[in-house]
Amino acid sequence: MTASLKTHAWELMALALFYFVFLGGEYFFDATLASFMSPADVVLNQGMILGASAVGFCCFEPFSRTPRRVRLSCSIASMVVGFGGIAVLFAQPSLLLMQVIGVICFYLLGVLGGAVHWAASRKIAGFDHAALLVGIAYAAGIAMQFVANAAFSDRLAASIALAVGAAALFAVCRRCFASGCCDGATQATDEPMSSGRDAHSDLGGKNAPNALGARATCPSASLRGALWLSVIVALVSLMFVTLDNIVTLADAGGDLDVGSWPRLLLAVSAIAAGALFDIRQRRYMNFIMFCVLLLSTIAILAAETSGGLFWGLVLFYLASGFFVTYFTASFMLMAPKTRRPALWAGMGRAINNACAFVIVAPSLALIQTGGLILMIAVCIVLFVAIIVVFFASGAFRLDAALEEEARSAVDLAAFVEEYGLTPREAEVLVLVTADERALKEIASEMDISLRMLQKHLTSIYKKTDTQTRAGLTKKFLT
Repeated sequence: MTASLKTHAWELMALALFYFVFLGGEYFFDATLASFMSPADVVLNQGMILGASAVGFCCFEPFSRTPRRVRLSCSIASMVVGFGGIAVLFAQPSLLLMQVIGVICFYLLGVLGGAVHWAASRKIAGFDHAALLVGIAYAAGIAMQFVANAAFSDRLAASIALAVGAAALFAVCRRCFASGCCDGATQATDEPMSSGRDAHSDLGGKNAPNALGARATCPSASLRGALWLSVIVALVSLMFVTLDNIVTLADAGGDLDVGSWPRLLLAVSAIAAGALFDIRQRRYMNFIMFCVLLLSTIAILAAETSGGLFWGLVLFYLASGFFVTYFTASFMLMAPKTRRPALWAGMGRAINNACAFVIVAPSLALIQTGGLILMIAVCIVLFVAIIVVFFASGAFRLDAALEEEARSAVDLAAFVEEYGLTPREAEVLVLVTADERALKEIASEMDISLRMLQKHLTSIYKKTDTQTRAGLTKKFLT
């Protein structure tokens, strides 16, 4: 496993740098504003910059379709703005300027985060230990932030450390833009599919339930899966953001220090989550996340109601590591199977940050009014909604359905290997044999011309020694 993780060292480093800069920048921004405003206003401003980052994540997809020279130029401009933003926060010229520069910088961080998540997503799609890689990357980012906070107590040293991390992140993103890793196109190619284990992984194989993808089962299934996952992440985020606001409020008021040792529990839980999620190729990932969510929510609310703020913080960090690993890995693994992968790769972080922006004001009002019973009631309602969505989306399907999907993936991989089909031809094969839709509609689904689809289909007919779509369907399904 260690050797396989080493082959993805670049993806791990890129994600870790993003987490360090993002979390470190958020901490530096909050600490700076705490000198100018009340703890409640700090929480509101934190929600504002997180909302800006969510917009940035969503804007990466259209940005990824621009010419490379435009992306390279924008990365240089972003680096200048980023360094300027750190300097402004250090100098503290005016509150309004710091708020504006915070929004701009976190918007740019969102765009860069989208680039990092999409570039990494393309590399780890068929990786057996993808969730563990995400967990280790997040843990590394947390660890770097903790060390920076402990080693650099004065603001100048902290701002320099943040600038160094930002420079490294810009360098990584510039490499992505220059090499084409962040192009907005899908990964499909017309090269022959490799045999054996690689072919098995490409079409699902050991990761069948998560990596087989929408187009290998039925049209637009990927979009449905992505939307269901979005709803789940949004509902869970609403719960965790409310709890996070309690932590931020206590930190800004001096009752807690979020940079202290309990924060390292985030790193520990993220690694543990990755290891557990990867069991049996992530078949029980949703079920494990649900169990952690149930137990942690009960424990956190019990700690908060009894006045044990410190223990509430400990439990919150333990649960948060699982949740971050869950939504990051889920979307990164799903993205390459969607029609707009550059958009979906970082959607987990985007949804989480967007929820932080939307819920910050009402959750803050709830906390400040001391409506403990109401807060518990809201959490219970959200949790019931999460249960309903988990069941409605089929997230709890375990052995029977998953084994059937795995068998389908193996059959498809074997057929593709036997007749030497390319990945693109395999995609065409699945779609033309799934139903009786017109070829024009299938071509539109694949974002290719009708002529190109017919060219692929002719090649499939020739390789499989068939002459009609009905004959091909019969041969594939029997």
